[in-house]
Amino acid sequence: MKIEDALARIKAHLESNKVYLTRHVEERMRERNLDKDSTIKSMKESEILGIVEQDEITYKMWFRCEGDTDLNVIVRIDIDRLVLITAFACKSIRRKKDGEG
Repeated sequence: MKIEDALARIKAHLESNKVYLTRHVEERMRERNLDKDSTIKSMKESEILGIVEQDEITYKMWFRCEGDTDLNVIVRIDIDRLVLITAFACKSIRRKKDGEG
């Protein structure tokens, strides 16, 4: 699937609130102090910093959050829903070209 098509399907599932989390993912998110609703809201509203195709229907995405934190998520695109495989926040690392401050 082309990245553009994947992004369109991801956004459609997010907008229609067709996001599924397994019990395991919900437990891991609680351990990481991430709330399901605020995570999904961030995915809907935050700037997408990057997306990498892991396989035909699985993608890793980075979203800009507040301060020096990014939200990293891995999702699987099913026909009727978006499955959140994992989500975690991490310190932002902005790549710079050689010679930049």
